[in-house]
Amino acid sequence: LVRDRASFIQQKSFIYGVLVLSLSLPLITAQKPLYHPHPEVKPMGWAKSINPVALQTYCKCENPDYTHRIHYRANEAYSFLFQYKRYLLWVVLLAIGGVMTHFILQLNYLRTLVRHSEKSAHQIDGKRFFLLVPPQNHAVGAFGFKNKYIIWQKHLDELPASEKEAIFRHELSHLNQYNTLEKLILRMIQCLWILNPAFYLFRKELLLISECMADQAATTGLSRKQYAKLLIKVQEGLFSPLTAYLKGSELSIRIHRLIKPKKQSRMAFPIALSLLLSIQLYSVGPFVKNISEGMHKLQTFEKVYHQAPEAEEAYYCPDCETVCTPDFE
Repeated sequence: LVRDRASFIQQKSFIYGVLVLSLSLPLITAQKPLYHPHPEVKPMGWAKSINPVALQTYCKCENPDYTHRIHYRANEAYSFLFQYKRYLLWVVLLAIGGVMTHFILQLNYLRTLVRHSEKSAHQIDGKRFFLLVPPQNHAVGAFGFKNKYIIWQKHLDELPASEKEAIFRHELSHLNQYNTLEKLILRMIQCLWILNPAFYLFRKELLLISECMADQAATTGLSRKQYAKLLIKVQEGLFSPLTAYLKGSELSIRIHRLIKPKKQSRMAFPIALSLLLSIQLYSVGPFVKNISEGMHKLQTFEKVYHQAPEAEEAYYCPDCETVCTPDFE
């Protein structure tokens, strides 16, 4: 509904709404912390079975409810996770460190590019930017926070003035959208959701929408069909520095959205936003509760695993948070 009927800016707003709500609502709606302290483990001698009378001797509940008992049995998958949890955590932390290191190296590379490139100031529609011509062949692109830069190549000056202006407007659109800052924010979110496949789908869609918005801005001096031909010319490799514009099937999607834009509806965005809020608000509570309970159980099982590794089973009372394990004395 949003992709077919809403504007590009509304599409981006909707995706960011999903991201923000997904990050904030679980924290707001959680009634208890998602991390639970490990329960007390109280060893109690029993062989292969335990009866309600024996359970009552270790349970701290005034009125024990035996239907709440969780019967723990050893599991190879859980045992593997418990045994190598520290190493798995380090793998995740190293992956997060790799993401941030890669981004820092990219920023440092851009700083080096600014320092070693020929710079010239230009202006379009009162918007000032610097044209960078690096000493080596480089793909066309745009970046900047305080100052705005467009990476260029001298032999691209052979392009017709209208096509050069279209490329400038495309890159200026990326600068006006604050895509450099957006990529920084997405990197930070990636550190939180590095194992979440949905994040990568959202990021891909956001980057595609940014390209479509830039394509739309580039058609000020060219017709949509003329600009589409320029994109095809780029894809055919006639201007290799511009090939960074296009990635696989993105070309057909961008040209299709450019040539045949969908008719926009004023109601598409508010309807979709209302549905999003309703789904999030009514589904997040139970979902967070299930996650919290699952984390609690896992931490309980981990405690049992580490304190009584020989035990293949145990009983856990979630009411008073005590665990009964065999006593191997």
